Amino acid sequence: MDTRQFDIVVFGATGMTGQYVFEELAKVSKRENIKFALAARNENKLKSVIKESQKYLQSLGETIDNVPTIIADINSENSLLNMCKRTKVLLNCVGSFYLLGEAVIKTCIVTETHYLDVAEESMFLEQMQLKYHEEARRKGIYILGACGFGNIICDLGISLIKRKFQGDVNSVETYCEFTCGSQRRNINFETLKALTNSFIYGIKNQNKIKDIREQLNMELFKKVPTFSYPLRKRHFLFKSEAIGKWCLPFPGCDETVSLRSQLFNYNYKNQRPVQIKTYYIMSTVNFFSTLLLSLLIAMFSNLSNYLLNYMKEADFTFIYWAEG
Repeated sequence: MDTRQFDIVVFGATGMTGQYVFEELAKVSKRENIKFALAARNENKLKSVIKESQKYLQSLGETIDNVPTIIADINSENSLLNMCKRTKVLLNCVGSFYLLGEAVIKTCIVTETHYLDVAEESMFLEQMQLKYHEEARRKGIYILGACGFGNIICDLGISLIKRKFQGDVNSVETYCEFTCGSQRRNINFETLKALTNSFIYGIKNQNKIKDIREQLNMELFKKVPTFSYPLRKRHFLFKSEAIGKWCLPFPGCDETVSLRSQLFNYNYKNQRPVQIKTYYIMSTVNFFSTLLLSLLIAMFSNLSNYLLNYMKEADFTFIYWAEG
């Protein structure tokens, strides 16, 4: 793998998330000596995105020229093979992952390429772990999902609490608050299409997640933790004593991903697991959007998961409440 042409390839660089990843990667690539390339199925659109981002980077005093590109299509096995075998790490930003993610993971395993994605679909993430964990382990490669907003902040925050807490951590509650930012972004057609497809697929297969989790517990997470002090259940709508605001269950994948991390560490590293609950703070700044979100959570928990995944813009705050 050391002889590969690139350290990182960003697949789906023409999407909103992929373009953002490119801009952030460009800022650190020279300093960290990272060789990267951008990949997408549409060459003209890829060139247009690079040109647009170069202007943005120049406004920040950053210059980047001659960005390598790779043309790859999710429906072309040969193009995926060509892309993956040229890089040490493949960062997948092509959603919806329910429908499009597995082909990329399979190709990364064949080419022994480390894989990252920004998926937030719980069923996809857990199904991929169930299907490919052992093969990835045998080949010595990492298959890591949910490395975007959902769930990297929550997962790392809990790890930090465990390191810094004076004593054993029994449970953690997280509170996430969204507020309007200074710049507005519009959802483009491809994002809207991915959102719609994810919702339809999730509704059609919502009963499968229970079977997947039962299989995970039988095959990967055979040790089931017990807690002397179970984390208390809260009402659907409640006022938190920790922050003094009204809250709802957070509809993203933060909780399920973090719980799987705890189960993995408990089973394979013999680390004491932590109980986790994640909540969303009802903002008084934008009451009507919060009320709409609340209704969506109550009616279609899967739909709200995808809506949060494709919000137009969001500044956010995570608050952690830990109990020993």
